[in-house]
Amino acid sequence: MVDKQDQRWLRAEAAILQAYTRALEDPKSANQISVTSLAREAGINKATFYLHYRDLAQAAWCISFYSSSQAG
Repeated sequence: MVDKQDQRWLRAEAAILQAYTRALEDPKSANQISVTSLAREAGINKATFYLHYRDLAQAAWCISFYSSSQAG
């Protein structure tokens, strides 16, 4: 079982969030987002991404949920 309070988990989660946000801000790369590109940008490997998310759709949903909860 993964301890979601582990500092490594939290750092990876933050790195994925930041990488996804940066990719969405760039109109050239927004429609070319892949697990490989996110992992590379976040400085993690693909296996780490898949420990956090099932796929890109789940990551997008979680990130949009997190962003909306932080906004209000």
